[in-house]
Amino acid sequence: MQQFKDFLHANSVEYTDADIAANQEWIKANIKTELFTSQFGQLDGLKVRAESDPEINKAVTYLPEALALVDRGKGQQNTASLH
Repeated sequence: MQQFKDFLHANSVEYTDADIAANQEWIKANIKTELFTSQFGQLDGLKVRAESDPEINKAVTYLPEALALVDRGKGQQNTASLH
């Protein structure tokens, strides 16, 4: 985090310690994403970003329900084609 603060200072970005504290998890997640992207490529960087994205994590919890709806829809299509 100190290197990040040094970077902000070197680029004349104003911030307070409260700003850093309030956004520390977001800052760390984004630094990690950028490091993975630069070292391993965009796909790995996107995977790391997805791991820390609360909206993606919430969406993943709905996948079983979504798959069940798809399966149910397929069953209804097969039944309709028999009539």
